[in-house]
Amino acid sequence: MSRNVHIIFWLCLFLALAALPVQGAVGECAEGKAGLRCRAEQGVAQAQYELGMKYLNGEFPEESHLKGLQWLNQAAKQGHREASYVLDRMALSSEPGQGCSASN
Repeated sequence: MSRNVHIIFWLCLFLALAALPVQGAVGECAEGKAGLRCRAEQGVAQAQYELGMKYLNGEFPEESHLKGLQWLNQAAKQGHREASYVLDRMALSSEPGQGCSASN
């Protein structure tokens, strides 16, 4: 009986560990800006934050700041503190009733 309990214990432990998400388990992404965008699209909150900040800082001149706000919002929805902080600061610094402008 004791052997069966051990087997069941190890089987349950194995199944529980197998069900856990693997940290950083995302598909293959390139390096640099393309890789950052790839990881952001896969839902990695840190990558979403970094990509949003790059948009806001003008590192992607072909696209608007609105895209940066969208990426920051995605990261904030996942609980990313820095993204939430940046969005809060932007909201507080805008004029009352104006909100964040897409042209910022």
